Amino acid sequence: MEKKFHDHLYHQKDYKVELRLLTGKGEYKWMETSAQSIRDDEGNALRVAGSLRNINERKMAQLEVEKQEFLLNQAAKMARVGGW
Repeated sequence: MEKKFHDHLYHQKDYKVELRLLTGKGEYKWMETSAQSIRDDEGNALRVAGSLRNINERKMAQLEVEKQEFLLNQAAKMARVGGW
């Protein structure tokens, strides 16, 4: 996250990061943080505005799909079969 923000400030790269945060209730939730900068004529960042968005449901569904795809591929390798 720190490197991405540095690259955004000094190299004008996009800033959007997915991360897990510990909530006040002791649960981990997936969040997406993003930022935009207002720059002067030389490209130096004058102000930065950011947001934090809860993407936990989407991320959990994505991780479940990836897990199921992995298990299906492993089963196909062990059974030496494929799908067409």
